[in-house]
Amino acid sequence: MLRTTSRIAAVTVVLALAGCWKPSNQELLAAAQKHFDQHEYRAAIVQLMNVLQTEPNSATARHLLGSALLASGDAAGAEVELQRALDAGVSPDKCVPELARAVLTASGPDRVIQKFGATRLTDAVAAAELNVTLAQAHIAKKQVAEAGAAVQTALKLNPQSLPAKLLQVRLTAAAGQLREAAAQLDSVLAGDPRAGAAWQLRGDLLRSEGRNDDALAAYAKAVELDTNDIASRSSALELLLVKREKATAVQQLEELRKVAPNHPRTILFTALMALESNELEKAREGAQKLLRINPENPRYLQLDGAVQARLGAPAQAEASLSKALHIEPSQDGIRLMLAQLMLQQGQPARSLQILQPLLSANTTSVDALRLAGRATLVSGDTKAAEALFERAVKLKPDDVASRVSASVSRLSRSIDDKDLMALQELSAQDPGPSADFALIAAQLRARHLDQALAATERLEKKEGMKAIALHLAGRVQLEKRDVPAARRAFEAALKSTPGYYPAASALAALDLQDGDADKARRRLEGVLEVSPNNVDARMALFSIRARQGASRDDLADMLRAATKLHPSAVQPRAALINLELGRQQPKAAVTVAQEALAALPGDPELLDLLGQAQLAAGNIAEAQSAFSKFGTAQPQSARPLLRLAQVEMVAKRPEQAVVNVKKALLLEPDNPEVIKLLTVAQLAAGRSRDAMQAARALQGKPSTAALGWVLEGDIAAASNDWRAAADAYRHSLEREPTTESAIKLRTALVAAKLDNKAMERTWIKDHPGDTGFLSYLAGAELDAEQFPEAEQHYRRVAEINPKDAIAWNNLAWLAGRRKDPAALDYIRKAQALLPKEALFLDTEADVYAMAGQLDRALQTQEAAVAMAPNRTILRWRLANLYVQAGKKESARRELTRLVDLGDKFDKVGEARALLAKL
Repeated sequence: MLRTTSRIAAVTVVLALAGCWKPSNQELLAAAQKHFDQHEYRAAIVQLMNVLQTEPNSATARHLLGSALLASGDAAGAEVELQRALDAGVSPDKCVPELARAVLTASGPDRVIQKFGATRLTDAVAAAELNVTLAQAHIAKKQVAEAGAAVQTALKLNPQSLPAKLLQVRLTAAAGQLREAAAQLDSVLAGDPRAGAAWQLRGDLLRSEGRNDDALAAYAKAVELDTNDIASRSSALELLLVKREKATAVQQLEELRKVAPNHPRTILFTALMALESNELEKAREGAQKLLRINPENPRYLQLDGAVQARLGAPAQAEASLSKALHIEPSQDGIRLMLAQLMLQQGQPARSLQILQPLLSANTTSVDALRLAGRATLVSGDTKAAEALFERAVKLKPDDVASRVSASVSRLSRSIDDKDLMALQELSAQDPGPSADFALIAAQLRARHLDQALAATERLEKKEGMKAIALHLAGRVQLEKRDVPAARRAFEAALKSTPGYYPAASALAALDLQDGDADKARRRLEGVLEVSPNNVDARMALFSIRARQGASRDDLADMLRAATKLHPSAVQPRAALINLELGRQQPKAAVTVAQEALAALPGDPELLDLLGQAQLAAGNIAEAQSAFSKFGTAQPQSARPLLRLAQVEMVAKRPEQAVVNVKKALLLEPDNPEVIKLLTVAQLAAGRSRDAMQAARALQGKPSTAALGWVLEGDIAAASNDWRAAADAYRHSLEREPTTESAIKLRTALVAAKLDNKAMERTWIKDHPGDTGFLSYLAGAELDAEQFPEAEQHYRRVAEINPKDAIAWNNLAWLAGRRKDPAALDYIRKAQALLPKEALFLDTEADVYAMAGQLDRALQTQEAAVAMAPNRTILRWRLANLYVQAGKKESARRELTRLVDLGDKFDKVGEARALLAKL
């Protein structure tokens, strides 16, 4: 009792004394500095917070607090405090280097380059440190030249800068000069053998060479030199996880916890280990804790995406991974994980879109090629899938998945039963699905359909593969032309995984073939009820609604809603831009494209569409800028150069267009689009001899001979040498009978005043189902006022394809001209196929007018204008009907509106003349 009483008394005395004495802010600052120097960052932060409670404007406390937060791993907090210190008057030389490091970690490379790229510091050492951080930002963005320049600047400012020397080593290694990098690092360590960061880099280089044990020894040396070296401990722990040495990794994590229990890296590895052990709630807790520290860190978002996917929350997983990829588009791991998730969720098109940057001709990503092969196979393109698998084998021929690809590679050249057997054996041995996918693709190409079906049955038994296997079985049944069996397989896939889009899409396609668009629409709506985040399903539904004749405004509303639901998806944004371009609203298309790029900066497809919209709007300089950025985003693609050539053609600079097309030709020498544009540009530039030379060079190759003759015909046609054009088009048809060449030959024969009828009869006899040629022919006869012939050909088109709304519309006009009562039946058929098409109401009005029913004609034409108020041709026809009906005031109103448009209305002269008569 006495001892207890004494202890209580002692505590009471201490508390009493504490109430009488408090350390000054200077003493707290000194204590904080001491803790900081001893790497006791938490203690330093507590002391500094005490200072700031009574002296919130202390620049010194703010600066030291920012430094402590940065050292403890709280980069976001450090950024705030260091910026306050800078604003409070701390010298930029002292504050900016640390602030730049905090911004890089917390806000990413773009932000640090934007904020500090033009900053100039007076102190050479500080300026060197800032340039090191800028170099790291450029490395993160894969801007090697800029990174190298920043490192060289740092070394000029401070030749002894260890971080700059180490970055120089990293850049040398990244360029593939490993021997030179090792020599540079040896030189650094010779000068400072106790440089822990150099030993960490040695570990990284050894790891890149596959010398993992040596790498671990190097990391251990770094930790020995500095027990507080969190980076080296983290690198060692990461490597142990890769090596799956779990027991040792657990020990390393415990050591890391002792050194930095609350450091974000400690939390990160704790969560990763929990995920590895399937302790999903613990992993989720860690991921959420990290996101509270920094919600913009792509690695934390990637971890959260992985955890959410494992927890069966695909929407949350997609949101986190999409955000991570948006912040750090160069991180291939995030891209692969998101693409894998999209494929698992039945969105192969979205998966392929995400993978596209990893599928260039010089890709080194085997995983991307395999995943793209699977997505392509699920989409039904067997040949393209095999090509992707074949590319994978060339990159990694020594593992199971690549042995699969090796068999595929051989099978792509010739079908060999030995290779098929090898794939079957690998399918049985490999618990994963790679061999099965490759085998199914190979069997399909070989037309071994029963064996392909058997392969889908084996795939179905593997974990998580049931829906995909059943879907592929349906694809095989379609190849066997057994539609009922295919339907059953697709239905079974949907039953297995409700909302599985590929199966629903296949069923919807069959519904459309049967003419049941409503059933197809309901299937896709069913997918969206189960998986509202499925972009592929939403875009397919958009296509069906467009096919059913939904108004352009309704379609635009659908796409805007899709954009809100899927802000990181390109498809709805791109479709909305194309929709605005399709309805002749280029300014609106520009606005949509600019908004899309603000949300998804640098996306190549959106840059391309922005350029197209600006070109359509007449903004040539802006279009050129957009296409130049498109070229920067896709330097190995010919398309940006073709777009730039088109700009030059519009700007009437054909010589510059030729230059751009020739650059494109170097990238894609066999691309017909490139070759066509080259001849067009050369002709426009007055270089017909060069154009002809290019066309004739193609004629010597069997694969391009037909195109070469078409181009020769086009060149002759441009010179009005129609006989030579006709001869060239005949040569093209002999090599490759296409509708395009047949149309061109008929046009040349008419222009040359040669016999075109014999050619028409022969083509129709040999190609009785070619509705493209028949529609062209009917249109040409309509323009030539050969009405009986035009009606005969449109009738044939409608017989072959009863769903051709344009054919029914034109038949209605032709029948109305003859005052045939069947005209109204024909226009009703067209309207049933496309109920929201205003031009069909215009035709109906014409039919009534030709029958002398002006009141009904006016009523119908007014409805057409109400449906499409911006189509000036409809208002022009309405004005003419008002004149016929004697309604002068109404006619003046419409004509005045058209005249006010000026040159924007191509019949403005006629409108002025008619208005003057009223």
